[in-house]
Amino acid sequence: MIDAAEERVVDCDWHYQDSFKEVAEYMPEPWNTKYKNSNWDDAGVKQNLSSFFPTSTGDRQNYGKVLREHSNYPDEPEEPERVREGMDFLDIDISLQISHLILAMGGVNADDERIQAFTEAYVEYMLAEVLDPDDGVYGLAPVPYGDIDASLRILDRVEDEEAFVGACFVTAGASPPLGN
Repeated sequence: MIDAAEERVVDCDWHYQDSFKEVAEYMPEPWNTKYKNSNWDDAGVKQNLSSFFPTSTGDRQNYGKVLREHSNYPDEPEEPERVREGMDFLDIDISLQISHLILAMGGVNADDERIQAFTEAYVEYMLAEVLDPDDGVYGLAPVPYGDIDASLRILDRVEDEEAFVGACFVTAGASPPLGN
């Protein structure tokens, strides 16, 4: 348990560079099979209509029109054990992980359940592979604000999980749920 009397450094917005391929393993059908039969790569987010999240997160891993060969922005998925290495390097005691891929969710309006499938799979993936409360690695559960039932399922799922310390709405590129 965290002792409030201790001084700690907390990164409350650590973007975990997740692998779409790894998260897809935790998706229910038909999404798992759709991923395996597609040409979606680890990113899953591109500026084309055939992507899982057909939108942009800027010219980072998205491979946009502007090529920045000098950029050291990661272009491959993170490895879970490197989270602690990064925390040690930056002298961070606690990190709150959020999916980097899910940032595109805020700009996607889908009439299917791809967003719900991703958010629920992400929670399971992070619990199984990445989060480690004993090592100071916690998570924020992404809540799909367009679907109350899916949001409640996620909140119910993480309610008693020590590894998840909160939830968040991802609204990057979209209007907030209640408007501006």
